Amino acid sequence: MALFIGGTTFLINLFGMGQAMVQRYMSLPSMNAARSALRWNMLGVTVMVTMCCFTGMILYAKYHDCDPLTTKLVTAKDQLLPLLVMDNLGHFPGFAGLFTAGIFSASLSTLSTALNSAAAVVLEDFWKPHVKHELTERKTAFIMRATVFILGIISVALVSVVQKLGGVLQLGMSVSAASFGPLFGLFFIGFFLPWIKAKVLSTKRS
Repeated sequence: MALFIGGTTFLINLFGMGQAMVQRYMSLPSMNAARSALRWNMLGVTVMVTMCCFTGMILYAKYHDCDPLTTKLVTAKDQLLPLLVMDNLGHFPGFAGLFTAGIFSASLSTLSTALNSAAAVVLEDFWKPHVKHELTERKTAFIMRATVFILGIISVALVSVVQKLGGVLQLGMSVSAASFGPLFGLFFIGFFLPWIKAKVLSTKRS
């Protein structure tokens, strides 16, 4: 039950309130197009989650009597799937490279979306409010690219730190959940408690 509630809340935040998804919705020409894209996305996510569940059962069936973590074949849970692939399909020429390329392509796709969304936040919330004149298209493109470049360097530099923090998947889910919680609270208040309003109070220094 806890997994169902937590997973439902996580997906609501991811697809309904996350910066990356909202930015994608707003790039579409109409509300119907956004709804159609979301339906296709949910279909793909359902297929992916189903495949992940079957993969987990296959991992358990394969290694239930010989835990790779206990025998030190792998050092983290994230390495179980690559171990399974190499044990069963590693003898096929080129398959290991194809598997690695698929992982990297999916990771880079997610990373590019995250960097683009972060650059948009920096531009709209931290740059434009402090600029007196309207930015030209050329300046906007330069700021966006420079922000992505800087954030990319920071992300690469943090790899050495992340690899010492345990499972990457668990770490990513924990960080996302920590940020989604307050965001979900704000959206919940906006949707269901419309009488709550924010006021900026100015205080004079004595």
